[in-house]
Amino acid sequence: MKKLKIIRTLLLLSAFLFVMSSCTNSAPKTQETSTVKNSAGEILSISMTRTAGRGGSTRISATPDSLIFEAGRVLLKEQPSFRKKMNSAAWAKLTSLINTDTLEKTNSGEGRGHYDGPDFIVHIVTKDKEYNFVNVPEKSAGYQQIVDLEGQLNSLVSEAK
Repeated sequence: MKKLKIIRTLLLLSAFLFVMSSCTNSAPKTQETSTVKNSAGEILSISMTRTAGRGGSTRISATPDSLIFEAGRVLLKEQPSFRKKMNSAAWAKLTSLINTDTLEKTNSGEGRGHYDGPDFIVHIVTKDKEYNFVNVPEKSAGYQQIVDLEGQLNSLVSEAK
């Protein structure tokens, strides 16, 4: 009786292993990471900070997997900070606005300082390089790209609230 149990267990185990080893995954392969390649490599993160002098600041950070909104004291009114999951379609749309060749030609403007006036700071990290811009002037090569990026980030925050 005991011998039959052992033989039955071995047969079931053998059949199970055979089935598992002969199965193939027919599902389409998905991209392992949600980063988007462009002329400078993969974009890893995008952040935008807007300071309002004594009125506080807001910061939006986006990575392939998260969207973070952090608000300090903004015009004497507290705004809630949050962290949401970023979906791959939203990340792809956001990163499609970035042309790193244009970023190379973009110049920063003068910082106005925390108490003197508002600053608009953009930080983009790629696999190969980091880009930091403060108050990009309208005449700079990447001004429109930065404006479009700001609009898309604000749109993502509005949808996530």
